[in-house]
Amino acid sequence: MILKRIVDAKREEVAFFRSLLP
Repeated sequence: MILKRIVDAKREEVAFFRSLLP
């Protein structure tokens, strides 16, 4: 399902930004 892929991408994005935070 494409929607699931979008959600997974968003989750990866959030995890990436959180890793940048101190």
